[in-house]
Amino acid sequence: MKKFIITLLFVFTLLPGHQLFCRQGARRMVKQIENNIIAPVFIDRNYLITDYGAIGDGMTDAFPAISRAIDICSTKGCGRVVVPAGKFFSGGPVVLKSNVNLYVSEGAEILFSTNEKDYLPPVLTRWEGIEVFNFSPLVYAYNVKNIAITGKGTLNG
Repeated sequence: MKKFIITLLFVFTLLPGHQLFCRQGARRMVKQIENNIIAPVFIDRNYLITDYGAIGDGMTDAFPAISRAIDICSTKGCGRVVVPAGKFFSGGPVVLKSNVNLYVSEGAEILFSTNEKDYLPPVLTRWEGIEVFNFSPLVYAYNVKNIAITGKGTLNG
């Protein structure tokens, strides 16, 4: 059976117009994906991570402050979690919740921990296109709506 499938695929790739068909199919898929994208909309309300205890010295763990600002922003309905200018060390992943715009200001840098244990417990993510439970990515969101990461700052992982 495998030999037949491989032969069939090989023959199909040699058929005239195959590349044109693939390009047209890909264009249709891209158009379909684009049509399903809804731009996020946020209330003009800011939650400064420094108001929740973050210190921009590049050493003090700002992870609890970032998480708290995101929680409060989402709980109160919507807004922008602002990372001001400075270097903020995060001892764990930034987990976005619904209705949160993570705004990394110009001159701001989030320095992520290099300790792999900081990205446990495992979360549902993808590795090479396959859904797996694995370490959390540096910025993670699951089953949420209306989120964004904006600004001219740096996420340093």
